[in-house]
Amino acid sequence: MKESLDLSNRQRLKIPYEAIMETATPGDILFFISDSGRLKNTSWINREYRKWLGFSPLDTSEWHTTVYVGPKKESKGAGFRPYIVHAVPKGTFETYVPPEYFANTQHEGVIRCGRTEIIRCSSIENNDRERIVKFCRQQLGKPFDDDERWYRNIVTLVLGIRSLPRDPAKVSCHGLAFDAYALIGMSFPHQLNNAPNLMGKIIGHPVGHPPKNVDLSSNYLRDHFLYRDNRFSNIIALFCAKQVDGEVVIERNPTKYSWNGALQKAYG
Repeated sequence: MKESLDLSNRQRLKIPYEAIMETATPGDILFFISDSGRLKNTSWINREYRKWLGFSPLDTSEWHTTVYVGPKKESKGAGFRPYIVHAVPKGTFETYVPPEYFANTQHEGVIRCGRTEIIRCSSIENNDRERIVKFCRQQLGKPFDDDERWYRNIVTLVLGIRSLPRDPAKVSCHGLAFDAYALIGMSFPHQLNNAPNLMGKIIGHPVGHPPKNVDLSSNYLRDHFLYRDNRFSNIIALFCAKQVDGEVVIERNPTKYSWNGALQKAYG
């Protein structure tokens, strides 16, 4: 089912906010997925690196992972807004969902298409959700861990050898979600089918990691692997129907990659 509203009227923001608060449960994972087209003309080595990370050549999306922690009353007025915990270059914060997460914005003539999708693992209990939210809030104020840099993962992707451990005093956006769900007992399988993974192909898994699952202290997984995880289902998507200042479409229970049939086919 799809609903829509005019984003140009800021008073109407309460409708997508209410849709999030009515649908999401604290502990769900909220993704900001954007595409400005800038990756279409990226370098050969960057395209190859994205392939090793499991991206289709057709996929130019960029991802940011947050954890939904529930509604909070606005400082002014009687309204509520949905809040997330996330890590960004300035640090780890709790904030309301920015409208830019489901809008299309223009900068220097380039349009960036924004989309919010929320996924849920229906098998976890309420006490697990409380532990996830508590863990995320315990990370507030920690500095950002830019663990997406190629040199942090190249030894795993190419050689199939565990990389140096992450700094536990720092937080990355996807690392926050992976670590929060690991806290309640979830583990995450290796995802190196598209990488050279030289040693890993010999022994069946990257050297230094457990045979079946990733040691998250040296996590090489990224946002899109969490999104694709079959244990999580998509519960809501919000996005702009037009290029700029268009309608916000609210789509409930969409299929994953519903915005692009070619990607649905590529990722099965």
